[in-house]
Amino acid sequence: MNGLLLSLLISVSPMARFRSFIDSLRSAKIKFHETVTYYETGLQREFDGVFYFKKGRGVRIDFQKPDGQAIILSDSNYVIWNKKTNRVFQRKTDIVFPRNSDEFFRKYDVTYWKKGDTLAFRIKDANVGGYLEVGFTKNGFRPIFLVIHGDGTRSFYRFTDVRLNSWIADSIFKVEGR
Repeated sequence: MNGLLLSLLISVSPMARFRSFIDSLRSAKIKFHETVTYYETGLQREFDGVFYFKKGRGVRIDFQKPDGQAIILSDSNYVIWNKKTNRVFQRKTDIVFPRNSDEFFRKYDVTYWKKGDTLAFRIKDANVGGYLEVGFTKNGFRPIFLVIHGDGTRSFYRFTDVRLNSWIADSIFKVEGR
């Protein structure tokens, strides 16, 4: 029975698997190591932290090393919070997270490629510069990396301790004490 299930999963197209992943994802808590490369200088910086996502709430990226900083995208707000100084920069944003794969594929151009045991998807918004790539294990379809190609930087996130569809408090998407 397990062999039949595995063969069915493998025979489903990568795009269908990606659509299914988007539709079934309710939350994510992922530890990461990030390497940022600045194109102009070749300078690199490294960070460690935790990425949170909750459908209907938003995204929070907690940078734990080398400095305590959080970026929160929630409720049409973009917040950068320096935890050491407790300074907050906040502005309104027009970022809207797609609610399902149909909205996602209407908003973004998605292509994929296979390399060894990895499936990677390139995601591009025609209205915005840059793009991102997200990689999954071919077997099990677990996210393992994210690359953000920006205007002047490339940010590579290597994922560890990936927890999908587990409980995440709504308060995680707010600045503490505000």
